[in-house]
Amino acid sequence: MVELLAPAGNLPMVVAAVANGASAMYAGPRGWSRRRHRYELPDEDIHEAIAIAHTGGAKIRVAARGARPCRSARVVRLLGRSVTCL
Repeated sequence: MVELLAPAGNLPMVVAAVANGASAMYAGPRGWSRRRHRYELPDEDIHEAIAIAHTGGAKIRVAARGARPCRSARVVRLLGRSVTCL
């Protein structure tokens, strides 16, 4: 299946992406994003973005840069068992 992936740098972007038919969005958690501070989501907003996406039938992909960020205790705490390290 083809996935329409949209940027989700803030909650209004998540809402707009879902409303416009995105099947998935990507977001950067605060401190782990390539665009520091401009389009990073605080931990609370990541959880809200996940809820918005799932309510709209979409997925959210959390992109974290750095040396094996999936091993970070904060990232694992934030995302739980859904962490996949690529």
